[in-house]
Amino acid sequence: MELFKKIWHRETASTLSIMTIRVGMLAAKFFLTIFIARFMGLEEVGIYGLIVAASGTIQFVLRLGVFNFMARDAVHQTKAELTDHLRHYGTGILCLYILLVPVAYALGYRFDHTELAMLALAVFITEHFSFDTFILVNNLHKPKLANVLLSIQGASWIYLYIILAFFMPELRTLESVLLFWAIGGAATIAFALFLTRAWPWAEAFAKPVNWVWYKETIKNARHIYIADVVTVVTLYMDRYLIAAFLSLKMTGVYILFAQVENAIINLVTSGVIQVYAPKLIEAFKEKDAPKFKTIYKNCGIRALASTAGLGLISAIVLPFLIEYTDKPEATYYLPVFWLMMAALLVKMVSYMTRSAFYPLRMDKESLMMSVTAMFVTAISLALWLNFFEIYGIIVSTLMVSIIMIFITGRTLSKTGYFLVP
Repeated sequence: MELFKKIWHRETASTLSIMTIRVGMLAAKFFLTIFIARFMGLEEVGIYGLIVAASGTIQFVLRLGVFNFMARDAVHQTKAELTDHLRHYGTGILCLYILLVPVAYALGYRFDHTELAMLALAVFITEHFSFDTFILVNNLHKPKLANVLLSIQGASWIYLYIILAFFMPELRTLESVLLFWAIGGAATIAFALFLTRAWPWAEAFAKPVNWVWYKETIKNARHIYIADVVTVVTLYMDRYLIAAFLSLKMTGVYILFAQVENAIINLVTSGVIQVYAPKLIEAFKEKDAPKFKTIYKNCGIRALASTAGLGLISAIVLPFLIEYTDKPEATYYLPVFWLMMAALLVKMVSYMTRSAFYPLRMDKESLMMSVTAMFVTAISLALWLNFFEIYGIIVSTLMVSIIMIFITGRTLSKTGYFLVP
């Protein structure tokens, strides 16, 4: 009990400051979605949401599981070792994106949106490296700095864009949104490089390329990789299935609501769960089960309390903002949003249980759970969207979350670390 109190009080100030930053980011994404709906239309919201989903998916596909594998070990590495790993990882990822340039151009040319396609690729690149920066800095026990960096990429540019676009109608295009987004990501990367200018980068790049490093690291990270890709596909498949089963306009309505839900999940994940991740990794390395359980319990309480609080605030505030969009379709489906906020608590319990696999190094089990969740989600969405249209999302969320809590809880209970909050 004394250990629990000590950890609780020590982390309160840090968590509050991080949550304040993250609330600013939540508000920014919220306002941007409302702005696009009001001045561009619900179909543009749908397209924007699909680009967000593509950005989140492609970075996990190209990451090959390598970065999450590296970031977990970074907790114990020297700067020289870490810099060498980052050199190999960064150059490898950059080469993969260079290969995508002609692909993006060809797709843009095919659909007569070359500029949009190339700007989307620029967003994918900067989003990828800036989020990597956040994960790494957080795992190096600097959660406040990590969230400051993430706020540059995820919020600062949005506020600037909205102010400028409000007074300059010519900026009210998706191309302008993507341009500002890419600039925000580039600024984050530049700031991170400035902060690490004293690291031994020159020595790392002076060494010959270690091709064995790529082979061994990719092999060791294969379970994390597949689990990451499956997880992100599961996260974003709902909007693609709604577009397929319903319509692009209905996708725009759903994304208005889902942006809030995803922002809350990202806020709680980055502001709470990922802050505790390095501590859980160290506790497991020390084989200190009581300490691990105490930290995890603390993390679970904060995560669920934050989710409930943010969900309640969003449920109260959103109807007033929806009126500003002047889109009757969005107002008509507001009950869907309120039900989504209620179901989000169950969804967060599911996230919390599955988050334990990473610090416990249960990569195979994580992969198995991710694949299970993907198939259950796909079947559930296809079934319930046909029966209940947009309301099927709620039924699917509850069904999938409860199934995954049960399966994951049983798996974790066998480890000696019974972690279901």
